[in-house]
Amino acid sequence: MSGTQLSLLTDVVRRTRGGARPNAGRKPGVRPRARHRARPEHDFRHPVHVTLRVSRGLPSFRSELLAKLVENAVRSTRRDDFQIVEYSIQSDHVHAIVEASDKRALERGMKSFTVRVSRRLKKLLGLQRAGIWSDRYHRRDFTSPRQVRNGLVYVIANYKKHHPIPVGVPQNRAKARPPLESRVVVIAEEHGSGWRG
Repeated sequence: MSGTQLSLLTDVVRRTRGGARPNAGRKPGVRPRARHRARPEHDFRHPVHVTLRVSRGLPSFRSELLAKLVENAVRSTRRDDFQIVEYSIQSDHVHAIVEASDKRALERGMKSFTVRVSRRLKKLLGLQRAGIWSDRYHRRDFTSPRQVRNGLVYVIANYKKHHPIPVGVPQNRAKARPPLESRVVVIAEEHGSGWRG
């Protein structure tokens, strides 16, 4: 029987297989992960805002015991080339403003902090294989005084976003300083938008 042999790969298949395709890949969910790209270089003159998200299913980090654990880890993570300047502990994430001499110091300092919290928390809760952090940390460098000022306000007053004060709470109680942010005086809040640090 004569005839032309048909190819298993038609022209349509050849055109659609392999290579980049529009809208391909996993779609971001409700809590999209930080992209696994190479970290940019770090300039020691620029403070960095870091956000760490806690894995689901763990107790609230704003509980007294866990918050104290994180605060102790912040104090312990102080090196010549890295320090956590300000921080805010929320139920399922931690904000921090850090300073580091270079990219390597920033990465090593953050690794030191996250490992220190993980080990202490696993020991406290009796966990073994559970992951404490749901993702790699998100980083944003502050390159201007205004960004630093806005970053300080955001981090120090972050509890207001996640834990708003109910209507009817007395004014003096509403202004009370929450115990789970760094103990710096809230200069940015008290001086309003005119503060330049």
